Amino acid sequence: MTTLRIFRHHVRIPFIILGALEAVIFAIAVYGGSYLRFGANYLILPGAIGTWNLLLDAIVFSIVLIVSMIAVGLYQARLREGRNGFFLRLAIAFILGMISLAVIYYLLPVLFMGRGVLGYSKKEFSL
Repeated sequence: MTTLRIFRHHVRIPFIILGALEAVIFAIAVYGGSYLRFGANYLILPGAIGTWNLLLDAIVFSIVLIVSMIAVGLYQARLREGRNGFFLRLAIAFILGMISLAVIYYLLPVLFMGRGVLGYSKKEFSL
């Protein structure tokens, strides 16, 4: 299987494609959560929700969740824990991601997404 060298590690191409696909799904979940929270005119609302701020929120949300999933080892080729172990790691990754997002939103308040949008984004992805 072909690999790509990233920071002195050989990463398999299917895992890179999987990570990119999940990042896109996370970003779409942010847009979907904003639509569910604010309705059809969520892009023209003044204040924190707007076209560029929502794009930045989606990018930050995606990056933080992908990094937290990498941190708990969800992109490893050989996991021996079965489904229960996978779902436990996934839950830990989401909790770690939410804590990281809370810290980022505290340090950079311009990125704040709001708990309604964040809640809908998490629900949308977990369906």
